[in-house]
Amino acid sequence: MHACENPQVLQRLATAGVDRPLACTSGNPSAAGSLLLGRTVVRYHGDFDWPGIAIARRIIGQGAQPWRLGCADYREAVERLQVGRRLTLTGRAETTPWDSGLSPAMMADNVAVHEEAIINLLLADLIA
Repeated sequence: MHACENPQVLQRLATAGVDRPLACTSGNPSAAGSLLLGRTVVRYHGDFDWPGIAIARRIIGQGAQPWRLGCADYREAVERLQVGRRLTLTGRAETTPWDSGLSPAMMADNVAVHEEAIINLLLADLIA
């Protein structure tokens, strides 16, 4: 099963006709969301910003596998953003134990990438 952070991503994937199981945490998962994620094998994607990384670290720490959430994925996502539409990272830098290069890359590039910006990549994974 796959899981995402943002309800807009879930809506877009549903509109595209994805029929695979997909959970949406809508930010930090609720107790019910955590229970669900703990009962199945989950591939998780969230925002490439510090709050999103903190959420991902908690979910991956509970046993989820990262889904397009590594350093190379971040760099590819940054490249897809138009220069004039890039947002800087805010908040406290977070560690990324699943990919030791991700946090330093995010600090170096200082660009936030929200899930909505790479919906097409996520969609391609789910319809393949």
